[in-house]
Amino acid sequence: MAFVTKTIKLVRYCQDEIYFGQLRFCITGTMVVLYGLLMAVEINVIRVRAMIYNKILRLSTSNLSMGEMTLGQINNLVAIETNQLMWFLFLCPNLWAMPVQIIMGVILLYYLLGKSAVVGAAVILLLAPIQYFIATKLAEAQKSTLEYSTERLKKTNEILKGIKLLKLYAWEQVFCQNVEETRMKELTSLKTFALYTSLSIFMNAAIPIAAVLATFVTYTYAEDAQLTTAQAFASLSLFHILVTPLFLLSTVVRFAVKAIVSVQKLNEFLLSDEIGDDSWRNGESL
Repeated sequence: MAFVTKTIKLVRYCQDEIYFGQLRFCITGTMVVLYGLLMAVEINVIRVRAMIYNKILRLSTSNLSMGEMTLGQINNLVAIETNQLMWFLFLCPNLWAMPVQIIMGVILLYYLLGKSAVVGAAVILLLAPIQYFIATKLAEAQKSTLEYSTERLKKTNEILKGIKLLKLYAWEQVFCQNVEETRMKELTSLKTFALYTSLSIFMNAAIPIAAVLATFVTYTYAEDAQLTTAQAFASLSLFHILVTPLFLLSTVVRFAVKAIVSVQKLNEFLLSDEIGDDSWRNGESL
């Protein structure tokens, strides 16, 4: 009841003192800027897909005939790699918003609980390197998984293209064993990725609990003050606001690794030979 009473008083205060026109203008301006950025990202992604389509029209047939590139890889560039790049660009604004969010959360906690809020913030800062380490390992596992997956698909395509020759010389077991070894490496990397993902989820849930407990204990015993229901609910909300950037950090790092791999694949495709650039393959000399 105390928490509801405080909320009602706050609403009444806002109705009396704050001009709703200014508040609506700020909210509308924020939404316009946010959705404007999202629209700009989608427009650029569509342009990248248009570049891929124009490249396909000028792509040299030798790339396909010699096995340097497959139709499946081209489809993945349009359907998967551009989406990975788009999601990373969606999350980029969080890189500058996270420090602002943390600073504002600490200020509000200090205003609400006094010096005890510093203890909770210190707990979050002490556990932040662990979360960063997990995010780094998660990114490494994600990168190795993508590399092994690409290698496995490439070897599988080579087997399917030369299946007649493999059966003629009875090389099936040798090439299948090679693919299975790559697949085992991929599965090991996937297990590592799942392990660090679980640790990241656990840390995202454990950090706010540890920070809240440390803050409430310090506020109750060290400062010899009584914690009210309104302060408790407000503090929980603010601590979740402080922990959200840590969760976004691991997400941004993971999508950054995917975006880097996607950019490398797109760069390799866009710089591949075009019609008229493969005259040396046909034996012509300058």
